[in-house]
Amino acid sequence: MSELSIIRDYENTKLPLEQRIPSLGRRFPSLAKAAGLDLWNPTELWSWLEQTDDCENAWHAGLLLLSLWDDGPWPAFEAAKAVRDWDDSHRVVFAAWARTWKEVSIPS
Repeated sequence: MSELSIIRDYENTKLPLEQRIPSLGRRFPSLAKAAGLDLWNPTELWSWLEQTDDCENAWHAGLLLLSLWDDGPWPAFEAAKAVRDWDDSHRVVFAAWARTWKEVSIPS
């Protein structure tokens, strides 16, 4: 499987959410070494976010992923704040996601 197909899995609505979220996460530069992505584990990602040094970029990118999963014990993702705080590389990923993400099934 090519790197491009792994990255673009977030657009494949036939895949389960636990495969789509990590695929999106890998697009954000600040989440390249994040725990909890390779085998989707939101609790592990949350723990990693609380300890990372890349506060603004990783924090907002991680909260986006976690908010797609559930409400959890983490703060809500705030899109306007994220776009304001992110660097350009993160804004580009977010904009591409916003144009393509479809039919997210939210667990109840």
